Amino acid sequence: MFSTAPIDAAFPTQRTEALRVLPSLGDLYDDYEHCKASGHFGEGNGSSSLVCDPGGRLTPQALSQLNGMLTDLERDVGCKCADGCGGKQYSVRLLVTNAESVEQSGGTTMLNETAERIWNSEGMGLEQCDNGMLLLYIRDQKRMVTYQGHRQIQIYSNQDIANLHELTLRTNRKWGGVAMA
Repeated sequence: MFSTAPIDAAFPTQRTEALRVLPSLGDLYDDYEHCKASGHFGEGNGSSSLVCDPGGRLTPQALSQLNGMLTDLERDVGCKCADGCGGKQYSVRLLVTNAESVEQSGGTTMLNETAERIWNSEGMGLEQCDNGMLLLYIRDQKRMVTYQGHRQIQIYSNQDIANLHELTLRTNRKWGGVAMA
């Protein structure tokens, strides 16, 4: 049987009840807007944070490590557009949320629309090609959703996340083994 204990330990919280369901701030877009309004997330508002944690559950160390990993990813991936990116680098954002916010947004069937709204609001991607990745982590369900434009999401299971965690631990010890869990 699959155990999530190592993954849970790699994604520390500020409270000891690691996976207690958080009250929702509203829908998924409300979570995003909360982070934008706080000035601690995204481009164009003086913030250097690529992680949106509206519930404030991640430790400062986890936030720092995740920001470092995402910054490295942005730098290492570079422009993926055939015609160039006009100086715009690859963009990555991570929004940590919960199932209640997803449900208030219309559930998983509406994730494409919500992700697209966040994507557009962040100015991710370019008109001629999509040059970025939005990550939505549904913490209480331990599910990761990726959005890279074209109204296409990918939802990853617990096992997918465990496999990613193992790969991260084997290949990138630079950030102390913090992985999405």
